[in-house]
Amino acid sequence: MDRLTPREKEVAEMVAWGASAKEVPGLLRKKSGGREISVYTVQNLLARIYAKIHLNKANELSAWWFTHTHPADIVAPLPELGKRILGFFLFLLLLPQIANADIDQAVRASRTRSPRPTEQVARSRRKDENV
Repeated sequence: MDRLTPREKEVAEMVAWGASAKEVPGLLRKKSGGREISVYTVQNLLARIYAKIHLNKANELSAWWFTHTHPADIVAPLPELGKRILGFFLFLLLLPQIANADIDQAVRASRTRSPRPTEQVARSRRKDENV
């Protein structure tokens, strides 16, 4: 968060809340006053933001923004015990799926290769020509 300039933080916040690059100049003018910046300036700011925090999309920026501005720990009261209990319940949730999984079928299906329909047609034509 410290890597962003104040203007980049403003733009990132607006995009995180769902504003498009075309809407940001008007929103910035309403918020801070002054001259309205162009859409190209917003696009350049977004490109710098994405490069600084190593993201590619607006939804990634939104997730990043909210995790950095509103951190929430779901197991904050009892960190170690809470994590173990949460892990145990997740294991119980996945146990029926693990028990019903047919490992041999899954492995065999990924190893075999079925011929493509075009290969089947080509083979049948070659057989017809040879007969």
